[in-house]
Amino acid sequence: MSDNKREHTRLPFESTLSIQIDKKETSLEATCLNMSAGGVLVSILAPIAIDTQVNIELKGDRDKFKAQGKIIRLVESSDGYLAAIKYNEIAH
Repeated sequence: MSDNKREHTRLPFESTLSIQIDKKETSLEATCLNMSAGGVLVSILAPIAIDTQVNIELKGDRDKFKAQGKIIRLVESSDGYLAAIKYNEIAH
């Protein structure tokens, strides 16, 4: 039996996305590292507190992905922080 406790399989996906924190007008740029049906892992330069509500937006050449979520995990990395965001709602 696997030790993987994830509900959704994560797939590598590297792209730039924007994160808007808790209805503030400013947003920050992040690098998406992987995605799943339940959330996304991003690399950021400055920490965002756990349980902070965020809006994320990823724009492609043809498509756009928007979701609301919250920071559920934050760890320091060699070039900033890794933040796990769990989706609360995905925009259609």
